[in-house]
Amino acid sequence: MAISCNPFESNNEKLDKEITIKRADTTSITAPNLIVEDSANSNCYEQKFGPIGRENIFKINFSENNNVITGLLEYLYYGEAPVAGSIVGKREKEGEIIVLYTYVQEGRAQYQRIYFKEEKGKLLQKSGELVEIKGVLDLKNKKGNYTDTFNRVPCNNSFL
Repeated sequence: MAISCNPFESNNEKLDKEITIKRADTTSITAPNLIVEDSANSNCYEQKFGPIGRENIFKINFSENNNVITGLLEYLYYGEAPVAGSIVGKREKEGEIIVLYTYVQEGRAQYQRIYFKEEKGKLLQKSGELVEIKGVLDLKNKKGNYTDTFNRVPCNNSFL
């Protein structure tokens, strides 16, 4: 499996054209090494929801260098296996952060484009109906609202 993404392109259409996915035998894919080092330029956010003691927890840890974003995104739904993977993308001119999220779920490699925006110590994420375009899940309505809120937290180890 190989992913080629040029995060320096200036618009999403060019970024879409640069994503190439070549799949081998997906039954043999294992989870990637998910260690993200804490550094001075790390940004960590978390979202918790659900009843106390049975919360769903989403975490993101990313760093930025010259508008290029790299990091780790983790989803832990209570009572289910965690889903975690790497993110790579860039900060756009309007402050929107667009990343390609690469993860393994049920033994298969998955790819999803995710849209974030930092605002007042929080990280906001767009949500909505997803469609698959050239093997990558993406929002059907990319102009939608930021509906999910992650709160800034100290950077520490993942929950995996």
